[in-house]
Amino acid sequence: MSGILLAPGPVATHKAVKSLSSVFNLAVTKTKFETAAKQLQSSDLGALITVQAPGARAPMVFVKKNPAEVAHLLQLPDNKNLCTLTEYQYRYDMPTPSYNISAKVRESLLKMGVVVPQLLPQEKTKPLTGQESPREPSTFQAFPGMPGVQKFE
Repeated sequence: MSGILLAPGPVATHKAVKSLSSVFNLAVTKTKFETAAKQLQSSDLGALITVQAPGARAPMVFVKKNPAEVAHLLQLPDNKNLCTLTEYQYRYDMPTPSYNISAKVRESLLKMGVVVPQLLPQEKTKPLTGQESPREPSTFQAFPGMPGVQKFE
């Protein structure tokens, strides 16, 4: 579950978490990603949604909540071992790598109003080296009541 919260940017896909698997020494299957994302959703740390993108497979995307919204949740006993608020904030404010999310999925997320354009860079990005600087902290709130957002149940 930590891999999802520590994936760079405000959204995490199976591909993003899989690219971090060597860092966390984990084997991440789509089933494990889905199970972990559902657990995080039940802890109110974000929402697992299926993105309908024309001409693309319908990937599941975990949309993380703004760090300000989850600060108290990360302190709960069940969530305490996931990551610290500092780690979460740092990773949330990093750009979502373009190689982890297709252009069609990016467009769909923007049309759905789940994220704002600044949080999903359009230009091609290189794989993370660990030396990147985060963006300015975001004040965007991905929830409540965003039209078109359906939580995966």
